[in-house]
Amino acid sequence: MTSALRGLEFQSPSRFVFGFGASAGLASEVRGLGGTRALVVTKQSMVDRGDVAPALRSLEEGRVPFVIYGGILPDAPIGLVDEAVELLRSTGCDLVVGLGGGSAMDIAKCVAVAATNEVPVREMLGHGLVPRPGLPKIAISTTHVAGADTGSAAVLQIDERTHEHGVVDSPYLLAEVVINDPELTLTMSPEATVDTCLDTLVTGIECLTGRQANPLSDLYSESILRICARYLPAVVADGKDREARANLALAASMGGWAYMSSFIGAVHGVSYGVAAVCQLTHGRSMAAILPAVMRYNLCANPAAFRRVAELLGQPTQGMSEQTAAALSVAAVEDLLDRVGVAHRLRDYGLTREQLGDVAELSWGQIGDFLESNARPFGRRDVEDILDDAF
Repeated sequence: MTSALRGLEFQSPSRFVFGFGASAGLASEVRGLGGTRALVVTKQSMVDRGDVAPALRSLEEGRVPFVIYGGILPDAPIGLVDEAVELLRSTGCDLVVGLGGGSAMDIAKCVAVAATNEVPVREMLGHGLVPRPGLPKIAISTTHVAGADTGSAAVLQIDERTHEHGVVDSPYLLAEVVINDPELTLTMSPEATVDTCLDTLVTGIECLTGRQANPLSDLYSESILRICARYLPAVVADGKDREARANLALAASMGGWAYMSSFIGAVHGVSYGVAAVCQLTHGRSMAAILPAVMRYNLCANPAAFRRVAELLGQPTQGMSEQTAAALSVAAVEDLLDRVGVAHRLRDYGLTREQLGDVAELSWGQIGDFLESNARPFGRRDVEDILDDAF
């Protein structure tokens, strides 16, 4: 939330299609973009289990030739881009479909631009370093990860030992078409559901409370938090709850629109060091530090944190700004408890002796999060946050 609009830039995919069964229109979307042979970037196990069958069936029934790159791994290792580009070129594909979770989305977007640029993908890491447009691309998410389908960034793991990540951020990474089909999320495991929804939740909180928040990003962030409060416990209780799945799928896409008009903060930035040392997923590594980062940030924007508390169901009438803001932390901890997610570092096996290692790894990857976090912070602040989170 912000009292003054300082100016903003907003970008979005050209076409967004949402609804149960929407993936049946994939073949039509490929033809509409002029594609003659599609490279489908996905995880082979999802193909084998039939998780992505509706989308592949659309290509088959629509007589659109396609080739599957099934090598997707968690956290999108950067080496997968070159593998997939080699397959694309050797098979004559002229369009890329990202079909899966965040890793599939990020690899697919990078494949599309790597195929048309002579620059190695490592030299595209950063902002605005993609020289020219890529091949047409279609994003179809099968999870509730925040904005991987609608966003203009791709997060790649550039060091598997340290979990060091880099970001390729360019308007050329925006998908020409996003298909959001909640039907494809019905087979998600409870663990994957919670992990990806946590990313969406954190994105909503950070975009609403950060220094780059604005009236446009507030619209998306507030909707995200309302949806997570109401439907995250419901979908954990029943993964086949179609109403919950549809709302969380839409909230996930909203995550991209939120962070492209605002930005995320220290929870995302510090979580990479946590993930490396504790060997945690992205969602769990953020859950372990989320309340502590919020406590650190409260004083910088109490009005926004009060709004977080309200959106997550806390009554704040008659309270001072600071008291109401503090309820946002209680609301988040209660929500995490309700879905069975620990929110202390020690609950994930970390020892106090390892906090220094986490701080070192995290500080090395803070990057742009310094500018967008609700409150400025330095290396010592990261150490204090981790100590609080322990």
